[in-house]
Amino acid sequence: MIETSNNDYVKSRTDMLEIKKRYGKNFFVAEGENNEILGTVGFLDKPEITHFKGVKIENKSWEMFSMCVKHSARRLGIAQKMLSDLERRAKEEGIKLIVFEATTPQYPAIKFYKKCGYDWELHPFPTIGRTRFLEKQFFDFFIWFSRMKLIRFYKEL
Repeated sequence: MIETSNNDYVKSRTDMLEIKKRYGKNFFVAEGENNEILGTVGFLDKPEITHFKGVKIENKSWEMFSMCVKHSARRLGIAQKMLSDLERRAKEEGIKLIVFEATTPQYPAIKFYKKCGYDWELHPFPTIGRTRFLEKQFFDFFIWFSRMKLIRFYKEL
């Protein structure tokens, strides 16, 4: 995984500017030939996930986010390499576990994380932050209709 091109990659993707501002060096880019971006992964060193299966997470942990592999590079082992690299870096920093969330429509990713040894639990999709009545009603109906749920993942390193 090459970290030196993070700035160039983020500058070329305006939707990524907030990621760099919020996560900075905790965002990695996997590159192929000719500096082609093949995937991204980031982590929070102060996770927002504090519980798993009803138990408070006491150990030092990282929260992974934005694991993504370019569509044309899928099924080539890129995600496995990025996840293994993230886990290796975490161990080197004394991190004891990795947590993160995905949504139920992301079936290939869910299958991948389970295969990589991550434990999981289902959570209802949050509606926090929706203050306007119609916006909240529409959002709640969409979540109910789509039966979307969050899946929280957890792995001890």
